[in-house]
Amino acid sequence: MGGGAGARYFAEYEQWEAAGAVRGGENGATAASGAEGLSATPPRPSPRGGGGKKKLSYKEQREMMEIEGKIEAAEAVVKRLEEESERTAADHKASQEVFRKLGEAHAEVTRLYERWGELGG
Repeated sequence: MGGGAGARYFAEYEQWEAAGAVRGGENGATAASGAEGLSATPPRPSPRGGGGKKKLSYKEQREMMEIEGKIEAAEAVVKRLEEESERTAADHKASQEVFRKLGEAHAEVTRLYERWGELGG
């Protein structure tokens, strides 16, 4: 055992894997000699990098904590308006107004769910 001769350190598992793949294609002496093994393979982006979940700002964290309650409230409005639409079915003018409000309420629920998804919920 060489007592650390040729030992290398890696910041991430992907770098270690890449070095192993390079070593597999070369003879052992050249691959263990140092940095030559890493220079042959470009580093892959970290899975924790830009593609993953981003850290939420303070305002976004507060919004995330409150959004579920807002969604529940908006869905309650939709349910109430759906029940009201059944009661006003005979009155054309009232029914028209209820369905206008119902459309707005559905749009608000959709907007809230989309925002929730953007925040990572």
